[in-house]
Amino acid sequence: MIVCDFCCSPEVLWSYPAADFHVDGAPLASEGGWAACHECAALIEADDREGLARRALATAPAFMRERCLPFMRALHARFFQARRGPARPAPSTGVHA
Repeated sequence: MIVCDFCCSPEVLWSYPAADFHVDGAPLASEGGWAACHECAALIEADDREGLARRALATAPAFMRERCLPFMRALHARFFQARRGPARPAPSTGVHA
């Protein structure tokens, strides 16, 4: 099952094409596009990076939210740099760009 790459919602509606990248200082990489739910896509389109980071951590335990916020901001900054074009409707196959 495909989920939103930002908040983990199962209601994926959009796919954002993006170049591959590695996150400095972390064993984390991104390959290809990012899936997004309607709410996260609205935050992306509004360039509300803070809102996007906070939404991504909304379901995390309270003690982790503030600790993880700097990392989430940095990860999303890399996404915005790597983004290649406008959102597209997510394929019904569950595979995103």
